[in-house]
Amino acid sequence: MEELEGLNLTELVERMVAPIEPPPVSLWPQTIGWLVVAGFVCGVAMIVGAHAWVRYRRNAYRRAALRELAAIEADSAGDARARAARVAGVVKRAALVAYPRPEVAGLYGAEWRAFLERSAGTRLDPVGLAGFGDAAYRDGTAADLAPMLGVARAWIGGHGG
Repeated sequence: MEELEGLNLTELVERMVAPIEPPPVSLWPQTIGWLVVAGFVCGVAMIVGAHAWVRYRRNAYRRAALRELAAIEADSAGDARARAARVAGVVKRAALVAYPRPEVAGLYGAEWRAFLERSAGTRLDPVGLAGFGDAAYRDGTAADLAPMLGVARAWIGGHGG
């Protein structure tokens, strides 16, 4: 220590040795438990994502039917009878996709309305439901079409097929 006596502050600072830097801290998990947890979380995320994708693809017919109903509703210039028949056709096609063909294809009139009510998953408006048996054959106005569109949307969105 005698060699340091008599030196001023700047000389002492110049003689200082820089401290040794510690190695950088790793952000990688140190134990296998964290890798297991990460693998489990990734696996669950993949299963949930695959289930959501399958459900999205399975419900494509619902989205297409709802788009077609919106187009029918927007087409206010058409004949009310023809528009009602188109609404009934959209619901019938959606039913043919969702349920076995032999169960649905031959239904009409009261049987068709009973099927719609039974498979709806929710209570349907009886006024709108009445139009599904004979929509193409009765005279109607655009006001008669609104309840039918409501029933069609409710059935397409809520049936359990």
